[in-house]
Amino acid sequence: MTAFSFNIWAEVKVFDMTFFDHLDFLTSNLMLPLGGISIAIFAGWLMTKETSKAELDMNSEVGYSIWQVLIRYIAPIAVSIVLLHAIGVF
Repeated sequence: MTAFSFNIWAEVKVFDMTFFDHLDFLTSNLMLPLGGISIAIFAGWLMTKETSKAELDMNSEVGYSIWQVLIRYIAPIAVSIVLLHAIGVF
């Protein structure tokens, strides 16, 4: 259906955007940041310490502690700011 936005539906616009533009906005400005927040929350809060350390191949306890603070607190806040900017809040 999005291919029609480039030919027979090129003049059909809702809120000054074609069907393709709506899907592009949805995926790039909403779904990607929400997916990033979800992954950060999952990796920081739901994965066990042993699993995440094994996946990261991290032997340093200090390095892992820094990563854990970043993934639990900083990453969700940063991606939320990107999301809010993308939807036009600020």
